[in-house]
Amino acid sequence: MTPQNDKGGSKRLHIIGANEIAAIYDLPRFSTEDQAHFFSLSAHERAVLPELRTYTSRILFILQRGYFKAVRQFFVFKLDEVVQDITWIQQTHFPGSKLPEKPVAKGTRLKHQSLILQLRDYHLESVVQNLVRGEFIISEALN
Repeated sequence: MTPQNDKGGSKRLHIIGANEIAAIYDLPRFSTEDQAHFFSLSAHERAVLPELRTYTSRILFILQRGYFKAVRQFFVFKLDEVVQDITWIQQTHFPGSKLPEKPVAKGTRLKHQSLILQLRDYHLESVVQNLVRGEFIISEALN
């Protein structure tokens, strides 16, 4: 933790570097073994799939679910950023279906996130409380 001058000339405390920031906030990068683990479905998760009308929606649901399982975050991404994972999911779970050509609408993405939180037994109140508690701890540490 050393203060460094940023481009504006002010001194800022840099606690973690660019690599650590990327590890926290960038899309997960999975090996084939990771894909098999994070994109596998339990019977309970498989039972939710008929609620999603299209193969595109189902594939992108499994993708978001796998990413959430890995890093407890949701992502907005371009399909070309996740083509390897989408291809693996399509070939494993829906052989013969077409690969998604465009992302799902925002409403569908939010539905996916809600289903994932329900499947993982997350409750919005506890998530918000943890965020507020984390912000309080950080602000206290900085003061």
